[in-house]
Amino acid sequence: MNLRKRVLIAAAMAVCLVTGSRAYAACYESGEKLVDELNVCEKMNGGKATVKQVYACAKATGYIQGIADALDGKDFERTNPFTSAQLKAVVLKALKDRASETNLCADVLVREALTATFPKPQ
Repeated sequence: MNLRKRVLIAAAMAVCLVTGSRAYAACYESGEKLVDELNVCEKMNGGKATVKQVYACAKATGYIQGIADALDGKDFERTNPFTSAQLKAVVLKALKDRASETNLCADVLVREALTATFPKPQ
């Protein structure tokens, strides 16, 4: 990741902290908005990004990472470590595969994507 992207991500995180944003600020009532913001992440790779794009990507990434952290070991299991980029890719693929269902709650869709991809050993 180049220096400009790192600075933009740090700036977006600082804005969240300074404005008093809370974890619930990154809540998606449906999968549609999450898909939109994950698509922004994909388009940013290798190109110029605005602060708004970086913020949208960071919010979506944090949302997915938060769900993954909360459910790890309960609903699915990380048998091998994986990165935030891998988590985003798994969730985005699952949401695209189920495009007709993106009107459902995003947290349910993310959970189902993670449990289908990383099933808990029986």
